[in-house]
Amino acid sequence: MSAAHETAIRSYLEANNRLDFEGIGAIFADAAVQEWPGSGEVTHGRAAILAVARATPTLPRTHLDRIRSDGALTIAECAADYGDGKTWQVCSVFEFAAEQVVRKTDYFVAGSEAPEWRRAMTDVLRWPEADQPHRTIHNLRIVLLFPTT
Repeated sequence: MSAAHETAIRSYLEANNRLDFEGIGAIFADAAVQEWPGSGEVTHGRAAILAVARATPTLPRTHLDRIRSDGALTIAECAADYGDGKTWQVCSVFEFAAEQVVRKTDYFVAGSEAPEWRRAMTDVLRWPEADQPHRTIHNLRIVLLFPTT
């Protein structure tokens, strides 16, 4: 199922970039839950998830950096650009039941520079698209919930 889940998430992100709300909602089960632990919010149900998306003043342009799947879980690491000059790093954990998302948890981090005192102890993380300056960040590490291959 992992390949099908990854395809569904790619379609979801493409729909988000096109502002295609029907496509955004297609991935979610009717009783899906969306969680944003950083702001302490939870949204219950596909209709409410779509209402939040439609009411968002500016949906971000999202660039998928990496996607990993195992069983019912798929994790997508993205860069989100809200058009305000700041790129957010987003890690989304999608939990599937059958072919639909039943829970999506998003973790957001505003891009920042590593503090001077730490730079000698860390490396610069470079994404494959090295020509994209917003994709070079210091010391951002995402711990996956399952082993990488």
